[in-house]
Amino acid sequence: MKQLQSRTGSAKMELSDANLQTLTEYLKKTLDPDPAIRRPAEKFLESVEGSQNYPLLLLTLLEKSQENVIKVCASVTFKNYIKRNWRIVGILVRTVLKINHLFKVEDEPNKICELDRIAIKANIVPLMLSSPEQIQKQLSDAISIIGREDFPQKWPDLLTEMVNRFQSGDFHVINGVLRTAHSLFKRYRHEFKSNELWTEIKLVLDAFALPLTNLFKATIELCSTHANDASALKVLFSSLILIAKLFYSLNFQDLPEFFEDNMETWMTNFHSLLTLDNKLLQTDLVSNAIQFLASVCERPHYKHLFEDQNTLTSICEKVIVPNMEFRAADEEAFEDNSEEYIRRDLEGSDIDTRRRAACDLVRGLCKFFEGPVTGIFSGYVNSMLQEYAKNPSVNWKHKDAAIYLVTSLASKAQTQKHGITQANELVNLTEFFVNHIQPDLKSATVNEFPVLKADGIKYIMIFRNQVPKEQLLVSIPLLINHLQAESIVVHTYAAHALERLFTMRGTNNATLITAAEMAPFVEVLLTNLFKALTLPGSSENEYIMKAIMRSFSLLQESIIPYIPSVITQLTQKLLAVSKNPSKPHFNHYMFESICLSIRITCKANPEAVGSFEEALFLVFTEILQNDVQEFIPYVFQVMSLLLEMHKNEIPSSYMALFPHLLQPVLWERTGNIPPLVRLLQAYLERGASTIASAAADKIPGLLGVFQKLIASKANDHQGFYLLNSIIEHMPPESVDQYRKQIFILLFQRLQNSKTTKFIKSFLVFINLYCVRYGALALQEIFDSIQPKMFGMVLEKIIIPEIQKVSGQVEKKICAVGITKILTECPPMMDTEYTKLWIPLLQALIGLFELPEDDTIPDEEHFIDIEDTPGYQTAFSQLAFAGRKEHDPVGQMVNNPRIHLAQSLHKLSTACPGRVLSMLSTSLNAEALQYLQGYLQAASVSSLASKIGVCLRSKLFAYSNLLWLEVNMSQVQIQNPSAALAGSQILNKNPSLSQPLSIPSTTSSLPSENAGRPIQNSALPSASVTSTSAAAAPSNMANPKEKTPMCLVNELARFNKIQPEYKLLSEQGPAHSKVFTVQLTLGDQHWEAEGTSIKKAQHAAAAKALEGTKFPKPTARPSRSEGKNPDSVTPTVELNALCMKLGKKPMYKPIDPYTGMRSTYNYTMRGGTYPPRYFYPFPVGPLLYQVELSIGGQQFHGKGRTRQAAKHDAAAKALKVLQNEPLPEKPEAEGVTLGTGVAGLAGSLHPLVCVGCFGQSEKCNLQSGESENLLDMESGCVLRKKENEELDKKVNGKEPDDENLNKSEISQVFEIALKRNLPVNFEVTKESGPPHMKSFVTKVSVGEFMGEGEGKSKKISKKNAAIAVLEELKKLPPLPTVEKMKPRIKKKTKSIVKLQTSPEYGQGMNPISRLAQIQQAKKEKEPEYMLITERGLPRRREFVMQVKVGVHTAEGMGTNKKVAKRNAAENMLEILGFKVPQPQPPKPALKTEEKTPVKKPGDGRKVTFFEPGSEETSASNKEDEFRMPYLSHQQLPAGILPMVPEVAQAVGANQGHHTKEFSRAAPNPAKATVTAMIARELLYGGTSPTAETILKSSSSSGHFPHGPLTRPSEQLDYLSNVQGIQVEYKDFPKNNKNEFVSLINCSSQPPLISHGIGKDVESCHDMSGVSQLKGYAGVKLIFSRNVERVQIIAMAGFGRKEKWSLSLR
Repeated sequence: MKQLQSRTGSAKMELSDANLQTLTEYLKKTLDPDPAIRRPAEKFLESVEGSQNYPLLLLTLLEKSQENVIKVCASVTFKNYIKRNWRIVGILVRTVLKINHLFKVEDEPNKICELDRIAIKANIVPLMLSSPEQIQKQLSDAISIIGREDFPQKWPDLLTEMVNRFQSGDFHVINGVLRTAHSLFKRYRHEFKSNELWTEIKLVLDAFALPLTNLFKATIELCSTHANDASALKVLFSSLILIAKLFYSLNFQDLPEFFEDNMETWMTNFHSLLTLDNKLLQTDLVSNAIQFLASVCERPHYKHLFEDQNTLTSICEKVIVPNMEFRAADEEAFEDNSEEYIRRDLEGSDIDTRRRAACDLVRGLCKFFEGPVTGIFSGYVNSMLQEYAKNPSVNWKHKDAAIYLVTSLASKAQTQKHGITQANELVNLTEFFVNHIQPDLKSATVNEFPVLKADGIKYIMIFRNQVPKEQLLVSIPLLINHLQAESIVVHTYAAHALERLFTMRGTNNATLITAAEMAPFVEVLLTNLFKALTLPGSSENEYIMKAIMRSFSLLQESIIPYIPSVITQLTQKLLAVSKNPSKPHFNHYMFESICLSIRITCKANPEAVGSFEEALFLVFTEILQNDVQEFIPYVFQVMSLLLEMHKNEIPSSYMALFPHLLQPVLWERTGNIPPLVRLLQAYLERGASTIASAAADKIPGLLGVFQKLIASKANDHQGFYLLNSIIEHMPPESVDQYRKQIFILLFQRLQNSKTTKFIKSFLVFINLYCVRYGALALQEIFDSIQPKMFGMVLEKIIIPEIQKVSGQVEKKICAVGITKILTECPPMMDTEYTKLWIPLLQALIGLFELPEDDTIPDEEHFIDIEDTPGYQTAFSQLAFAGRKEHDPVGQMVNNPRIHLAQSLHKLSTACPGRVLSMLSTSLNAEALQYLQGYLQAASVSSLASKIGVCLRSKLFAYSNLLWLEVNMSQVQIQNPSAALAGSQILNKNPSLSQPLSIPSTTSSLPSENAGRPIQNSALPSASVTSTSAAAAPSNMANPKEKTPMCLVNELARFNKIQPEYKLLSEQGPAHSKVFTVQLTLGDQHWEAEGTSIKKAQHAAAAKALEGTKFPKPTARPSRSEGKNPDSVTPTVELNALCMKLGKKPMYKPIDPYTGMRSTYNYTMRGGTYPPRYFYPFPVGPLLYQVELSIGGQQFHGKGRTRQAAKHDAAAKALKVLQNEPLPEKPEAEGVTLGTGVAGLAGSLHPLVCVGCFGQSEKCNLQSGESENLLDMESGCVLRKKENEELDKKVNGKEPDDENLNKSEISQVFEIALKRNLPVNFEVTKESGPPHMKSFVTKVSVGEFMGEGEGKSKKISKKNAAIAVLEELKKLPPLPTVEKMKPRIKKKTKSIVKLQTSPEYGQGMNPISRLAQIQQAKKEKEPEYMLITERGLPRRREFVMQVKVGVHTAEGMGTNKKVAKRNAAENMLEILGFKVPQPQPPKPALKTEEKTPVKKPGDGRKVTFFEPGSEETSASNKEDEFRMPYLSHQQLPAGILPMVPEVAQAVGANQGHHTKEFSRAAPNPAKATVTAMIARELLYGGTSPTAETILKSSSSSGHFPHGPLTRPSEQLDYLSNVQGIQVEYKDFPKNNKNEFVSLINCSSQPPLISHGIGKDVESCHDMSGVSQLKGYAGVKLIFSRNVERVQIIAMAGFGRKEKWSLSLR
């Protein structure tokens, strides 16, 4: 190695034979199974792959090496090298600075030298085509990787080189080209459409389409020529498959013109291929045909096809029996490919075999014809067994077929876990087992007839639930004996059968076969199992190792005497396997067996842990040193188990390993994180004090691990596991300095990326912290981070989210922590946090009594798999190394409910009267009832009895409210908020405004609804009024209202399992993705597809709901059941019907409180209404009853609430009354009830108020007055005349109906606005206790004053407005002012223009106008396309092209919209439609009638007139032209269109550069040609128009050699062709650091432009571009006329002047 390093130490490796030889040696070493040899070679190759010529050495080795193994190895190494290094991308560098994570993107250096890239592209294609197919595929993949990055821009010769190979005639080469082309072009199937993509496809089609078509035709002809040569046809058809794939890729985006022209060639040959029937190409389709028959016979509507007995007999005899035979191919696989045979037979993957197809056909026929089919096969089975008995050694295949036939016939339903679950009752399985299976297994020779032995063992395995236990016990020693069989299939089947038998369950879920029954066979069982691992081909047999694990689990203490021998053999096997792990299942079961050995032995003898460490640590050390990634997670789990077995402090050997566990490299692998966290938890549990004293410097590293984990959504729960262990076990003084930093990290993660999983873990942590350090310490650390932070956490996190906590231990921790906050935190009783005391207590009671809130947002259902570079070993949990659940508060608190009651009693003793007062006034009744139960269970009788009195008071108050509700059920009081003052209590506290905000998941803050209870059926809401007392939504979902995912969650919760959604794949282009999602419930899986991840999830969930075998929960009826889906309740519907019928509904309650009324005499405050702080809540489930009377008819309703009972009665009444005829409408004169609800009252007879049904004294409708309107505030009908008079007096005008729907406050403001009076509302007084405030508001409207009082500011403000309205109505009416209606003169249509006439749509947008014209012609609409865009970022110019039929036109603009509009306008001109003339920008232009008047201060404006122009210009048609800046399209920056006067003025400022310009008449034709030439030069650098002019004239102009790239050259070329004089004027600027160039052209009209640059040439180019853009737009100048324009011209530099030019 040193020699090679000396040669490769530089950045360049020489292409020498020595280096090739050395590289060959290292490649050989990478194939060595010994890690000590393989890994150094791999690391060396990684170290030198950045050297120049390294890839060329690999390609040279591919070409020159004589060893095929080295060629394959070099090709794979080269492909992986290209895959890693060819693409140049940015890398992500993360710098972690305590809390803040700074991200910076840097450019990754080019790892492949540019010379190497060129050489690779030059040599790889020929090398690939000349290589064998195995190497060709690797190099083809490498070409595809390079092509994705470089083709076509950086690899333009690739297509030419590939197409040339078609001429070779060698289909090995041709297939290599086709395979490479396919890998390059298949991305066209899913790319977005774009100009770049279509340009590339066009390039490919130009070079590839014709050769591909010719190759296709030639290949088809060769197929006809070699129709009798099977080997040649296989090669040709492989080429045709690749050609078809290429055809599909090239035609996917659109049908190219070439293929459209050659469609007959392609389609004819495709049709011939589809109809080809060549016997040589036919494969064995027997299994497919039998599978087809099996699928047909299972369907009921094809049942009649198989009913004939002859048909069944024929199928059984000619189809099933012959295909049941053990074929030669099966025998070969049994002997030579045992592993594949076992996999196909045991796992059921032999779906394509004849035997499996015949078995499926038997099961399908038995579905409808079980009896006849069984009878038919019974004869065949007997005859086969008789044939076997005649000569067993020769006819053993007959018995094999008979066993297989019986198995197929008897099995009706089967699972992988339980074997056959439903069998054919017509088949005596036990008798067949005893007579025909056991004799073979009892044979003395285990190696005789191995196929029949395997058949017998499999029979026991799949029919284990049907064979009696006695027969199974007899079979166990037989199976143990067959573990010694030489056949891999036989001893594997024996091990698997034993493992399945050991898992069978009997009564009480105990194992069917007990350890006592297995005691006589323990030694021979273990001996034979470990011997089987030494048999050839089974050294890593996963079935045998699984049987060892299951035997340990069953035998338990019986294996302890054999543990020394067993553990020795397991460690030896572990050491051997760690050299090259290849069987993951075998490895897993091996570690499970080790863990079982440790658990069983150390349970009986804890001191034995040392012997296990002595035996295992040497192997573990070697695994860690060699970095065996597959085994490291297992090693950490076993070490955690061993460490937890120690009862004393941590041994020194573990402490020596502790610093290494904190190395970042270990935590980069996702598979290491769970076992490492588990191991660190074991360290903290067993030796926290040792770590604090001897390894205190490692605590920051431990917290660094926590910081890394907490930043990941996938691993944040692991970070909390570690943090909880630190808080629980570490001495407080060792982490004091880090506590605040820990909370800041958590709050930042909570603010930036909150998930349900994080919230649950965070809640457990802060409550554990509270238990460990005290509630006061928790409050202090929160408020030290930010003032009032403690209240924010309680308000936005703990109270609304505590119900989401899952797990008994976690709930217990949270309950004890919240109890401490309630009872041991003084600020909760004496500060502003007191308002959160009751909501927090209610949340705690909800945690005890309500089911877990397991709702999770849909986007959180997926397992969050983070991107990790390269291969990552997955973590597999060892079931027998699991950590025992730990309860950190187990010794402190046994029952958290009793603990709450005892703590509340202590608090009540310390604060007399406070606790009882808060509980009685604010806690809802049902929570109070639960709390009373806790107190009684804790023997706190004094507080429990007081709470009982409060509870009875609440019930009595509730009964009064119910009575009040019944008597006012149809009355809407004018002040609805005062109707039931005691029905709600809401603490309207201002929300906390903090710099650090914690996002809340609920819509309202707990501070705003502190009195609200937990919304669930168990605890009714404390804020529910009598009219909204419907129960909260039930826990169980209504299937009609829940999505499939929600129903799956409920199903999983009911069965105590966890649903898991995995994204398996995503296919298709980015605009049309198809996602495949797998849902796992227990051991069941369902897959589904969808156009989005969520749709695929729902589809998988729907499949799971249909196909799951888990018991489903009984859906509870929704409490909203019976409601109208349109929110129209039966009571509302009945009210409307009664209005039409002229009847009045009367509701009467039937007292539900029999036996519940108290004999105590309660004194009510005020004597009428209950106290405000009482809450109406019943105790226990009540059934309310209501009697409804309508016109002499009675209806009874029942419900869980009063409102539900009313709905029930109303629904019954509706069924009866809907059939009654409606009365005729009375003819009432003078009735004007308006519209809407009030208008319905006019149809009533007798007339009834729709607001109160005649029960309000305020209502005047019952007195017989007919002219009434509905007052929307009171709900009653008021007299219209009073409103008319009031409105007339107050507003001075006739009443307006719309005022009736306005509030009094709005009316006050409107009156004040009309009379110009100021309005001011002011709260003057606030009195009363906090729970019953009273407010007085004063209003002043000008000189009028009014006061109002109410229980809220809003009510008092409204009452004040009512009071002042009484004063305002005394004002005299305002004088009426008749408004003049504007006179609108309708224009008469003189002519209706057709859409196809030239005058149509002159005032319209040109784009719309053009589209409508095409629609009127019934022709295709215009097609717009962006041709190009150019210019600086802030001076972009776009060119759009429009196509209409055969016509095309272009337009330019500063944005796409303007360019599109100009293109449409040009197209209109081409089509012959008139373009509207522009209006002058200002109306004050000089005309013949008006002379402009010069205004003062307008001295800068100078008007120039030509001599005699006033008289002659009107008739001079040559001077009528349009300046471009008057249209919507402006000239580019720097272009100044000049008339001669301005040109002379500008020229005069330049001294000796002045030139005389003569005013020549503009030539429209010449200007159009100039514009065309300028446009062509700008777009392509050449001008066909200019070349045509030069050819047709005798001009001495010369043709340019190739495209002109510099704008100054293009402008010179244009001036030579058109005879335009161009003059440059150059000036230095900024101390000669920059130059300014001015171009003056002699065109008509003259144009001038300027440019700025670092040198004169760049100035000329810049000004040339502006000049060419100006000429390109000159065409538009001649399409309009103007009389006068204003332009800005450059007069010198740095000064602008404005002229008004008259062009008449």
